[in-house]
Amino acid sequence: MPVLAALLVALLALLPWPGAGASPAFGPNVYLHAAAHPLHLSPNSRTVSHTAPGEPSQVSVRSAATLITHLRQVDPLHPVAEVRWGSFLQDIGLRYHSSPRRGNPDTLPIMYLPQEGPGLKPVLVEYSPLWVALFDQSTEHPFPQADSRLLAGIAVAASQALLLGVAGPSAGPHDVFLARLSAGGLEVLPVHLIEPLLGSVVLAAPGPGPTFFLASGTCVMLLRHDMPEAVAISQMHMSGLVSQMLASRIVSSADDCPASSDLVLMEDEARLVLLTCFLTDKQRILQLGLPPGASGQGRLLGPPARAMHDAFPRIFYVDAPSAPGPGASGTLWQGDIDALVGVTWRRVVPPRSVPDFERLDLLRLRTSGTGPGRWTLAAANVALFDSQAFGCHADPSIVCDGDGMDSGQPRGWACAPGQAESPFVSPDQLCAGCREGFYLDRPVGEPPFADSRHTCRPCRQADCRVCNAQHCLMCAEGLLLEPSGPDGQTACVASCSSGFTQGTNACHPVDDILPPVFLSQPAAEQLPGLPAGAQVTGIGETRLTLDPGSQLPRLTSPPARLPPLGQGVLLFTSTHESLLLPGQHIGNPYKPALRPMHLLRDPLPHAVTAMIEVGPFWHEGMLLAGQVLCNAGGTISEVWLECTPPAGEPLSCLVPGPASAKALNTDRCRDLRRLDAQHVAISLDGASVMLLRAAPELRRFEVTWHSANAMVLLPGMAAGRSSIPGPAGDWMILALGQDRTSAILRAMDHTDSRVDMYSGRLLANYRWNTEVFPVLLPCGGARAPELFLAQTLDYHWHVLHLPGDMLPSGRSANLLATRLDLGRIPYDLGPGLAEARFQALPLEATGPEYPSALLMMTGHVLGVSLLRCTGGPAGPCTLLPAIFRLLPEHLRLAPGDQLWQQAVARASGRDSLHDDPGTAMAMVFLSPTAGLVEFSLAGNCLHGTYGLECRACDPVCLGCYDSGPHSCTMCRARMPEAPDVCLSACPAGLHRDSSSMCGCHSSCQACGFQPEHGAYLCSRCRAGFARDPGQPASDRCHPCHESCAACVVPGDMGACTSCPAGRWLFYGTCGLACPEGTWPDPASRQCVPCPANCQACSQDNSCAACRQGFFRHSDAGLCQACHPSCAACDNATSCAACRPGLVFLATDAGQASLPCGSRCASCPDQPATCALCERGWLLASPDCVAECPAGSSSLGGLCSACHGTCATCHGPGPEHCLTCKPDTPLSMNGRCYAACPDGTFQLNGSCAPCSAFCGTCTGPGSTQCTGCPEGRVVYDGACLGACPGGFYAEAGACHRCQAPCTTCAGPGACTGCRPGDFLDPAGGCGADCPAGWHGCPSSGRCMACGGNCAACQTVGADCAARCSACEGGHVLSDGRCHRACPAGEYAPEGSGSCHACDVSCTTCAQRADRCTGCPAGVLVVDTGLCVGSCPGHTAPFEGVCLSCAAGCDRCAAGRAQAGCEVQADGQLLCPEMQRCLACEPGLLLLDGALCVGECPRGTFAADADAAVPACEHCHAKCATCHGPGPRDCTQSPGSPSSRVGLAVGLSMGLVLLLGLVIVAVVFLVRHRQRPGPAAPKDLDAEDATMLNTIVELALPGAILVAPTGRRSSSAPCPS
Repeated sequence: MPVLAALLVALLALLPWPGAGASPAFGPNVYLHAAAHPLHLSPNSRTVSHTAPGEPSQVSVRSAATLITHLRQVDPLHPVAEVRWGSFLQDIGLRYHSSPRRGNPDTLPIMYLPQEGPGLKPVLVEYSPLWVALFDQSTEHPFPQADSRLLAGIAVAASQALLLGVAGPSAGPHDVFLARLSAGGLEVLPVHLIEPLLGSVVLAAPGPGPTFFLASGTCVMLLRHDMPEAVAISQMHMSGLVSQMLASRIVSSADDCPASSDLVLMEDEARLVLLTCFLTDKQRILQLGLPPGASGQGRLLGPPARAMHDAFPRIFYVDAPSAPGPGASGTLWQGDIDALVGVTWRRVVPPRSVPDFERLDLLRLRTSGTGPGRWTLAAANVALFDSQAFGCHADPSIVCDGDGMDSGQPRGWACAPGQAESPFVSPDQLCAGCREGFYLDRPVGEPPFADSRHTCRPCRQADCRVCNAQHCLMCAEGLLLEPSGPDGQTACVASCSSGFTQGTNACHPVDDILPPVFLSQPAAEQLPGLPAGAQVTGIGETRLTLDPGSQLPRLTSPPARLPPLGQGVLLFTSTHESLLLPGQHIGNPYKPALRPMHLLRDPLPHAVTAMIEVGPFWHEGMLLAGQVLCNAGGTISEVWLECTPPAGEPLSCLVPGPASAKALNTDRCRDLRRLDAQHVAISLDGASVMLLRAAPELRRFEVTWHSANAMVLLPGMAAGRSSIPGPAGDWMILALGQDRTSAILRAMDHTDSRVDMYSGRLLANYRWNTEVFPVLLPCGGARAPELFLAQTLDYHWHVLHLPGDMLPSGRSANLLATRLDLGRIPYDLGPGLAEARFQALPLEATGPEYPSALLMMTGHVLGVSLLRCTGGPAGPCTLLPAIFRLLPEHLRLAPGDQLWQQAVARASGRDSLHDDPGTAMAMVFLSPTAGLVEFSLAGNCLHGTYGLECRACDPVCLGCYDSGPHSCTMCRARMPEAPDVCLSACPAGLHRDSSSMCGCHSSCQACGFQPEHGAYLCSRCRAGFARDPGQPASDRCHPCHESCAACVVPGDMGACTSCPAGRWLFYGTCGLACPEGTWPDPASRQCVPCPANCQACSQDNSCAACRQGFFRHSDAGLCQACHPSCAACDNATSCAACRPGLVFLATDAGQASLPCGSRCASCPDQPATCALCERGWLLASPDCVAECPAGSSSLGGLCSACHGTCATCHGPGPEHCLTCKPDTPLSMNGRCYAACPDGTFQLNGSCAPCSAFCGTCTGPGSTQCTGCPEGRVVYDGACLGACPGGFYAEAGACHRCQAPCTTCAGPGACTGCRPGDFLDPAGGCGADCPAGWHGCPSSGRCMACGGNCAACQTVGADCAARCSACEGGHVLSDGRCHRACPAGEYAPEGSGSCHACDVSCTTCAQRADRCTGCPAGVLVVDTGLCVGSCPGHTAPFEGVCLSCAAGCDRCAAGRAQAGCEVQADGQLLCPEMQRCLACEPGLLLLDGALCVGECPRGTFAADADAAVPACEHCHAKCATCHGPGPRDCTQSPGSPSSRVGLAVGLSMGLVLLLGLVIVAVVFLVRHRQRPGPAAPKDLDAEDATMLNTIVELALPGAILVAPTGRRSSSAPCPS
């Protein structure tokens, strides 16, 4: 049978095949275009590709001698199918082989055998000439023969391989063996060849199934291991020697020949032959022929047959270079094979980035979401696409190399003019963005280049790098944005124009005042109702409300637009309670007690440290909300709340019970924040972020993982940033630190290899080495948010601003950013404190110009920077310089403490009645040391203003949070019938109370509107008040006199109608006791008159004492009159005392009587003088008459003369007149008057009493007064205790004040002014106060500014003075006048006000940046700069670099070093350093203080080569010297005679020395001439030593003598 089969194959091979003898055809060139990025990111070049059957290719990387990592293609190509960017392979973890053989030399060959099956690792076989082993096994198995090598292999299982090899010398012959390798050993299978292979070239390739192709010489064989112990061999001889073999499927599929494949053979290095379905009944032979001019020394390249099912009718031929050597690349040909036509060769033109084809490879790359992929060339780790595969003719955004076209780029393609690479923005365009200096002209919201009319247009402004159709958003380096172009458009300028001043990166109009913003001092938030012993461990913003009865949460249907801030704060405690703090109570010191909320069914095992909430969501008629909780034990949990709204209340429902928590992950939360209404990002330790997407329909969060420190989301298709609909088209901005900030589509998860390709490619113009934090700042209205990257670096707060991010240009990578230095952080953020959190704060209530702010939180410092947007909806936005607030010491974090979580903020609004004016936002954050901490962001505003810019509230508002009459937090006035409607003032006649409610005056019980007066008038007064008689139509009543409880005339002590307790009413007066003749009636609290003629009584019918002339009748208790002759009596019949002029009727019985005159009954003195007349007669002394004469009246039996005022009378007193004399014609109460007395008025010839309230009057009424009692004044006929408003008292009468006074103390002396005017210190009224005074609206008075103010403004309800100008010699700072600016401020020359120093200075002078004090480092006085160390010729002292003295190079402070003094203008006057350490070259240091050119007398120059050349002092015995010792004197102190003695002594010494030398020489000569043995020592040296000793003793230091011909040395002498 084998013989028959061989004959059959031979016959089939001889059958002609269409195209078998045809010459090769030649087609147009094929141009290749390199992908923008490598296939994978492995930095190791030791890579091997391999492809398993039906699978995409894998790449294995030799990372180390004992480690090989395997990269796979796992990119999800739906919905992002773009692959031309080039990245395909990814290390997805746990895909590696590790060798246990630590001595692995890393030089032995390894076979990478792909396993059949999806995603399986290859089997690695390592071998040497002596042994073979599985790479991940420790055992080395010996080959059956020495000098063996492997040719091919097939992976059978995870640790099993079928190996084909040969043994023998490399030149042959070769013994073929087939072996099965496993962890258990090497099993050699018998291969029975007719003879050993003799050729030097032995080729092999694996085939389908357990088959191998083997070629040597002219023989080509097929080895098949069908049976466990048998190997079937088929073979065929070729006409020439086979030098190359390619086993592939070129025209035959696996269905055509499942047990074999096609072979391409190179014969005799001259021709190519194609054998289809080799050694099967379908075998055909096709002579392919070589490309024109190609040699047979090249290399065949095609897909491996074992990996294929379908045919791939293409091969590649890499022709060897004609002149091998460096730089030689050869030629690449593509052969397209057709069964009918044959082969068509096309020259392949690679991009210039591929210099040679040495590492050319062919991989099956996944280019769509289905199938194993497409065979694609690759070189140097870069995929190479032909023009069709690269879309050169279908993608209008690129320009490709081609015939007659050169893109000018090494990779063989470039973006179209004006366009730039924009990865994954468009589904079919690589460069769907505009390059720098261009903007994308398109309708708002459309994805880039979704319409052919979209185009890139150059910016209208010169030197602009980023722009839109109206404005430049970013200028070239060194230029500033300035809104000075046409119609307010921004332009780029080198320096600010006239009328503009420079900000962070832009010029602002000088009259454009920036808001005076400040951060309040953080303080502990008051938490009434917090359980005893509990501490707040976590907080989170919530939209839940609390049902007070059940204490369960209530869900409310989300509005059409969710507010930026939640309704409240959920507090979590150490005792596992959940408490609700309503948002409007943040910062309110008078908040009600917190209420517990039953949130969780079972408490978490550890205290909650952070919470984020999303929702509520509508789903199938239910409301749902999700929460993510982090706890102290490192567990992240999710909680879902749900309820069904009742039919009558569709917008809200009560959660039926506490919810259960479900664990999501076990890790520590570094940061937890809500990205939008549906997404939450959790930053974990280890640079990892969990992105959670709420899936309310599933009641869970879907989790994806990303390598980043922080992230934000940018809306995609909805905002015009992407063509992919839904959340998949949103962009994730991922920050991983170390210059790795990226923009990645949501559709591309962390396993997508394309993600790593764009790591760090977000920005084009900035690189950094520290972590950045991405933040999206809202821009208000329909504007897209602005993207910022924040960081702290070198004590400064920096941000990178990406103006408009992707929107202006449309591109998604290599965006341009502006670096902003927001200010120096006023604290040293040392180790453990440099970490910062950044957070966006929406400020919708502050208006479109300041839509948001950026908050920075570090362990010791808070900072905030306002975002300012100008130029309308398309204008630029920028951050203003930051303001900082150092946390109180008890709130600061210690190194190692976990940083705060996000602050929960509340915008100022209608419910925020406790906010100060200008408050934009109140916030709370959690301090692990102090609990909940509150602070606010506000403008330094007056009452009646709002927002950070202190804009005026509507006139109807006393306080507000926004413009318009409906934004009041407190009304100026409101009516009870419409309490929510604010009025600018109460209607006429009504007055507002403390709650701004309009009503009757507080003195009025009832009032009503009177049309005739057009005002509300008082109709009834409250107790203790009365209407002013002078103003009957009034809106108010006036207080009664203090002694009255009620009255008819205000302020009049005689107009009381009732009295308070302890006082009694008597004729309109309230006294402490009733007067004589009255008694106190407790029922009426009045003094009631006693019965007639009573002097004292206890009640109205019982007298206790009678008036004079009356006696008390014992029976009735009343008083009866005595006899008219009695002055006093006890009864009606006898007198106790007689009236004056009368005597008792009694006789002395013992006295003799003389007869009296006629009708006289008694004449005791003399008969002519009658003392008592007879009955019926009247005594008119001395006579008795029948009638009394005129001018008298009868009084008993007497005629008594009338008072001088009476014409007739009935008694002698002035009160007994019956008629009056002509000169006293007016009678009253029995008296006669010439004129009515005070208190009475003339009425028909008599005097009638005035009203009790009058002193004098013209009638009986209380309003007919003409004069008043003491202490009262006349006003409109009435006597008042004081003049009413608008009048002053003079001469007992009220006079009207003169305009413009409303009240006064006299003419021209105002005490009150009309509304809008102020009472000045001179008593005048006016709209303005004089210089040095300010008006107080609440009191209507001018108040002294004080404090050396020349002018001031009124601040606050208490009318405090805030200086606006100062008197001479003073400067203005923060509303006060000082002799000098406070620390941290300066007064510019010629200015009378202080300005804040730059944040780099603690104090400054003349300019903000000319420091006189530094927060850190030291100050250079000349420049005013703070530096880390002092420059040359200066040294630090007390934080200041003091100059060295003249000529001094280095100096230091002495013990008595004086410091700098602050002068009147704030500048420093600094002394020089007292101590010099080293002088400038050429100068000598003297006494450590001075530098001199020559040493002065008494000093000498020390060693000039010393580190510090200096002048040192001579010895005390020397006047001058050349050294420090007493022998170094060149002049001794003393007289000239001493110098003569010195000269004589020296001369004698020299003579003596000369004699000694002569004697020594003679001695030596004779000694040397003396015969004898050789001296054992060097006698010349001895002689010289002796002579030197003599000379030294005689003249120290003068001379040394050495023997001739010798040189002194310290080395030992040679023997």
